Amino acid sequence: MRFALVDLQLPNRKANRDHTGGFGSFMQAEGIFGALVSGLKSRLINLPVLSFGYTSAMLRDKGHQCRFYTEGPVEGADVIIIASSMHSYSYEVAFAKEQKHRHPDAKVGFYGPFAQTKPEFFPDADFIIGGELESAIEAFLAGKHNFSGVLDYGTVQDLTRLPMPDWEGFPVAQYSYFPMLHRRPFLPLQSTRGCSFNCDFCPYMVSQTKLFRRRDPKHVVDEMERNVRLYGMRSFLFRDICFTLNKKHAAEIAEEMLRRNLDLEWGCETRLDCLTVELIDLLVRAGMRGVNLGIESVSNDILKGAGKKNPEIAHQEMIIAALQARGVRVNAFYMLGLPGDTVESMEQTIDYACKLNTQGAQFCITTPFPGTPLYETQKSQLITTDFTQFTEYKPVVDIGTATPADVSRAQARAYRRFYLRPGWMLRYGLGTLLRLIANFLPGPAPLPPDPPRNNSPLGKTLSEAGG
Repeated sequence: MRFALVDLQLPNRKANRDHTGGFGSFMQAEGIFGALVSGLKSRLINLPVLSFGYTSAMLRDKGHQCRFYTEGPVEGADVIIIASSMHSYSYEVAFAKEQKHRHPDAKVGFYGPFAQTKPEFFPDADFIIGGELESAIEAFLAGKHNFSGVLDYGTVQDLTRLPMPDWEGFPVAQYSYFPMLHRRPFLPLQSTRGCSFNCDFCPYMVSQTKLFRRRDPKHVVDEMERNVRLYGMRSFLFRDICFTLNKKHAAEIAEEMLRRNLDLEWGCETRLDCLTVELIDLLVRAGMRGVNLGIESVSNDILKGAGKKNPEIAHQEMIIAALQARGVRVNAFYMLGLPGDTVESMEQTIDYACKLNTQGAQFCITTPFPGTPLYETQKSQLITTDFTQFTEYKPVVDIGTATPADVSRAQARAYRRFYLRPGWMLRYGLGTLLRLIANFLPGPAPLPPDPPRNNSPLGKTLSEAGG
C-alpha cells in the first residue's frame, strides 16, 4: 500500500505538532519583546513528528511505500495520515477534505491527542488514531484493522520492538533546536516513553500515559551512530518526557556514548529532582550541552493544585548552579495562571526566574488540555471553547484569583523583565547574538565560543554566587 504522512506547514503560523505532548504549540507571547522572542523561536526551532519517523520505518520494512508531506497535493496514496494539532485543527480538516476530493478511494484520517479526545471536530475523517501511532501501525501490519473508525491500540509496551526512525524523504536539513543546540544537522531521539510523575496538567500523559518504558541503552547509541553515518547528525535532542527519570538508565546511555567516543552535542528535558551533581558531570562528559527544566512556579503550594511538587528552593538553585558552572545551557519553563495564582504570586515567579538567570525562560499561560485531569477540573471555568485559542499564550480559563487580563499582563511583563535585564544581557546577550547570526549563515558555519562559565562554589545559592 501507499502511505502519505502529513505534517502540514501553514503560511501564517507554525504548528509544532511534536510539541506539548502532540497537541502542538504556537508561540505568540504578549508584548513587543514577547512577540520578538516568539518570532525567533518560530524561525529557529523546528522538530519533526518523531512518530512519523518510526511509522515510516515500520511500513517500509514490510514493503509498503511511504512518503512525507508538509503541503499538498498528496499524490497516489491509499492511506493519508495527518498529524493533528489543537490550535490549527481547522486547517488540517480543510486539507483532509481537499485530499479526499482528489483521492475519493483513499482513506484519510488523523493522528494525535486532540483528534483522540475531540473526534467531533473531525467529522469527515475515515479514521482517527488515538494512543501511540506506532501501536496502530503494528495492529495494521498484524491485520487487525484497515484504517476505519476510531483506532486506539494504546501504548507500545516494549520499545525494543520499534525499528530506528527512517528519515529518508524528510527535510532533515531544516530541523534545528536553537539556541540550546547549535550544531546541525540535528535530529530528535527517544530513549524512554511515559512518566510516573503524571502531573495533572501534563499533555504528554494523554497518549504516552504514566507507564514508563525504556529502550536498551546500546540500541539508543546504535541509533546515534547510524544517524551520524546516514544523515551527518551533529546534535540531537532526547524527546523523552523526563530523560533522567531513571538515573541509572540515563547514566548507562552516557557511559555507552563515552565508550564509543561520540562527538555529539545534545540536550534533554528533565526535572530538578531527577538530577544530581554526579549525574550532571557524567552527562556533560558525554556531550550534554542543554537542558529543559519545568519549574512552573516558585510556590509549591500553588503547584500542588496542579498535581506537581518541586524540590526545595535550595536544591533547585544548587542543581541549576551546577549546570551553569559546567557550561550547560538551561532553558526553564514557567506557568502563569495556575489554579490559585494571584497577581502577587505570578510576580514572585517572575522574580524567581530573574534570580535563576538561566539562558532561556519560557513563560506559558496555564492551559487545560483535553484528556488531562486539569481539564476536567477547569472545564466549568473555561472562558472559550474555541480550541484554536488553546496555544499556551492566551488565557482560556478564569481561575478566579486573578483575571484573564491579569495573566496576560503578567506574561508580557515576564518576557520584558527577564530578557531586558542587565544580568541576562551581560551574561548571555552577546554570545546569543553571535550564535544567532551564525545560525542564519548557510552551511555548518563556525560558532563563537561559549560565554565564560560560572565557577562559583556549587554549595552556594545563586544569590550568594552572584547569579
